Amino acid sequence: MKKVINIILVVIVACGLGILLYPVISNAINNYYNSSNIKQYDNEVKTLSDNDVDRILAKAEEYNKAVATYSYDNGIANYGDTYKEIINSYDDILNFGNSLIGYIEIPSINVYLPIYHGDLDNVLDKGSAHMEGTSFPIGGAGTHAVISAHSGYPRQKFFDDIDKLKKGDTFSITVLNKKLEYKVKKINIVKPSDTSHTRVQQGKDLVTLVTCYPYGVNTHRLLVTAERQANNKVAKQPQKVAYNQKIDKLEISIIPTVLIIFYAIIFLYKIHKKSWQSSINAILCRWG
Repeated sequence: MKKVINIILVVIVACGLGILLYPVISNAINNYYNSSNIKQYDNEVKTLSDNDVDRILAKAEEYNKAVATYSYDNGIANYGDTYKEIINSYDDILNFGNSLIGYIEIPSINVYLPIYHGDLDNVLDKGSAHMEGTSFPIGGAGTHAVISAHSGYPRQKFFDDIDKLKKGDTFSITVLNKKLEYKVKKINIVKPSDTSHTRVQQGKDLVTLVTCYPYGVNTHRLLVTAERQANNKVAKQPQKVAYNQKIDKLEISIIPTVLIIFYAIIFLYKIHKKSWQSSINAILCRWG
């Protein structure tokens, strides 16, 4: 009986290890996938001529101009017929074939994510998303881009830690050959229906990061609004960003624990190898 209990304990420990390792391994795989997409994006941008870049940005600027003309009726954005065509062409603007607009880097919380068109569920499953109806994140006075991402997603960390950002922290957004730096100015917690904090403000170049709040409850939204730094210069060529191999602090703490448990199982198995094999054979004979 004691031998059977030992085997059951090993199985339980093995299952526990699997559960413990799943988020770590899954997050690492998805980080690699995101990094590959970003690298491919950078390579595609390098093949574009200056004229191509100017033409693509002109469309995005036209869209942003349309967004800036929105009037709000009971919190709902309305635009006139003048900009109907450009507003309806949203999915075709800054689209390189996989809906990838650019990418965001937040060094202080180790975020390195692609930015995709639209905040639909299938988009939010793979990265951060630009909220349709807000300015494209290409900079410029009178723009306000909104970037959203999940918190508490089981397979990967997205915006889980943006609640740790504070005023004065910085992040960057790269679109085409433009790398723009933003500094956090405001942090708000609002109801999902409150759009007053994400509207265009005259003369300001803003980006707001959005995620569900509080963690696991999701009744509100956490908004982190940042303004482009006045002395920020546009990078003419995007720097090649290496795959982010920084390991989250939680992952660092899990790894030695997992190794200790793993070696403990090996040690116990070597000591009780014969007795465990006999017990397993006995169980198999009964089932057979």
